[in-house]
Amino acid sequence: MLNFSLKKLYLKKNLCYISNNNNTNHNMEEEWFLLLPEEWDNRIAVRRSTAGDEQITTFSYTRQGEYVDFLHIYTITGSNRESRASLSGRFILMRQAGSVIYAASFTEEGKSWHYNIDEEELRARFRVIPAEWSAGDQ
Repeated sequence: MLNFSLKKLYLKKNLCYISNNNNTNHNMEEEWFLLLPEEWDNRIAVRRSTAGDEQITTFSYTRQGEYVDFLHIYTITGSNRESRASLSGRFILMRQAGSVIYAASFTEEGKSWHYNIDEEELRARFRVIPAEWSAGDQ
């Protein structure tokens, strides 16, 4: 059995601020999690949105009091998921059981954030949640 400490979540203006006690961001609804760099602790906010067959998780940091998006992770379903995962600027993180594709993109502004990671590191940090977690056997 896996044992995780709880992370603190702070809600304000529809954003979720993450304090990474265990350095992960779990997205149980979309069945993935991300091992977060320690440098992101208390520096990022996360929000989720939906656009058709896409669930989008957006990671932001603050600069001079403004939110700056730096990373989008897409959970894509539907018949045209391959083409949507390959849209300009996106790259595939993982394919899941022929029905879901996880993709990501970095924003232009976000690429210059000194705590940002690259595509290779993001892939290494991205994980799909095992089925037994979803079933409540944590």
